[in-house]
Amino acid sequence: MKLGVDEAFAPGVRLDEWEDDGSDTFDRLWQQLQQQDWPIWEEE
Repeated sequence: MKLGVDEAFAPGVRLDEWEDDGSDTFDRLWQQLQQQDWPIWEEE
């Protein structure tokens, strides 16, 4: 996207950063991200 031209995200989409906290959940998600070249989509 060109700087200042387009929105960074579509409405309703957000990016959550998560630092390694040593949990099993983090390890599982990290392994999943290493196996695919796409983000993980979750619905709330």
